[in-house]
Amino acid sequence: MLNYLQLKVSYFFSITAVRPYLWGKPAFLSVEPTTSCNLGCPECFTTQPDFTRPKGMLTSETFEMILSQAARHVFYLNLYFQGEPFLNKNLIDYILSGKRAGMYVAISTNGHFLDPSNAERIIYSSLDRLIVSLDGADAETYNLYRKGGDFESVVKGIKTVVELKKKKNSRNPFIELQFVVTRKNQSQRKEFINLGKELGVDKTTLKTFQLLNLHQAREWLPDSNSRYSISGDGSVKIRNKLRNRCFRMWSSCVITWEGNVIPCCFDKNASRIMGNINRQNLYEIWSNKEYSDFRKKVFSERKKIDICCNCSE
Repeated sequence: MLNYLQLKVSYFFSITAVRPYLWGKPAFLSVEPTTSCNLGCPECFTTQPDFTRPKGMLTSETFEMILSQAARHVFYLNLYFQGEPFLNKNLIDYILSGKRAGMYVAISTNGHFLDPSNAERIIYSSLDRLIVSLDGADAETYNLYRKGGDFESVVKGIKTVVELKKKKNSRNPFIELQFVVTRKNQSQRKEFINLGKELGVDKTTLKTFQLLNLHQAREWLPDSNSRYSISGDGSVKIRNKLRNRCFRMWSSCVITWEGNVIPCCFDKNASRIMGNINRQNLYEIWSNKEYSDFRKKVFSERKKIDICCNCSE
């Protein structure tokens, strides 16, 4: 908590001074179990032609190296970035290791691997937060975006975890059901909230859609609750004013499956590699020249940084 307080104070001091000062180490960390996925959602970056990163799996050796360096300061660990986490056969072991290190651990999944065996392992691991994406209140609507998905299988898996959690009288995991609002499912918002209640999850979240292909804006963007606006000439703009500041540059970073440290989850193609955990210490990377220069750029010309131009921060 002292580390987090240092980060907050240095961030607000930086805003006042209009130049970056960094005190403290990352408090939040996202680690990518894999870039592979069993689905082919049209606006997911892993399906795009310009997704050039190699596909692979986070190894136990790389993960243990991350934990050995980060456990003292990181208190919130996201075990997801691109890809479907459950495709990494070591995922439950990673959750257990994160919990033993004293971290709050969260995963986000498309829900196709919540069978009875994995449900048992999830409860046993004491995973703190399980986020399940279900972008439709029925199979027909769900399949419009979740290409290759099985609505009934996901719903069954959610029920399995909820029922087992009750049976084991377990507080964990906190189960969050997410619904990304698009033009094709926007009429089902109330139905989705009701579905969440029926399934017995702890929270239902309506999430704004992230658009990757601007020419598909009219196909996917909903009429309301969008992070974008479409002008009369068809051009698309993000509603966020993109001020020259971003707390993510102080509070967190992302580590890809191969150990590359990148500034945030909007750098989906890992175009801004600050270092590699397999060759350098995390905290040396955190305060190196490349990272410091990037923070300076965020404070002076954030609108010119490509990965910031689609950011909701």
